[in-house]
Amino acid sequence: MRSMMLIVALAGLAACGSETGGEGAAAEAGVDAVAGVAGMAAEGAVQDEAPITATRAEVEQAWGCRGVMGAAFAARTVVKDGLPAEVAGITSDTAMYWTNRAARLRAPDMTEAELDALTASSVRVLATRQAIENALPQIRDCLAAQATG
Repeated sequence: MRSMMLIVALAGLAACGSETGGEGAAAEAGVDAVAGVAGMAAEGAVQDEAPITATRAEVEQAWGCRGVMGAAFAARTVVKDGLPAEVAGITSDTAMYWTNRAARLRAPDMTEAELDALTASSVRVLATRQAIENALPQIRDCLAAQATG
């Protein structure tokens, strides 16, 4: 719960930054903050709950969705008007679902180095309407996967 509050607070700070430092500075601050908090939340989830054995594809999907859904949630503070309904409806719970899932899934054939690479590659920035539009297919796929469990 604390992680959620931190994400919301940091996203708010990113939005404030856009008034003084421009959209790019706000997006960068927001992404750094969300990525850091999400990483801490993911580590906490792994410590609190048992890992789930999964396929490599499931692990890769979870980390990809973690990145795009966290970025979409943060984008709501940077790009306020004209958001697609899918993005406007993303809540902190939606984003944290993927953070927790990614933290718990483990593929027996994946090394820690591969998991580290997935973690690093999952960080996304959606600071413009065009970036959000480009990510919509993946956002929709992640929402559909989340709905099915």
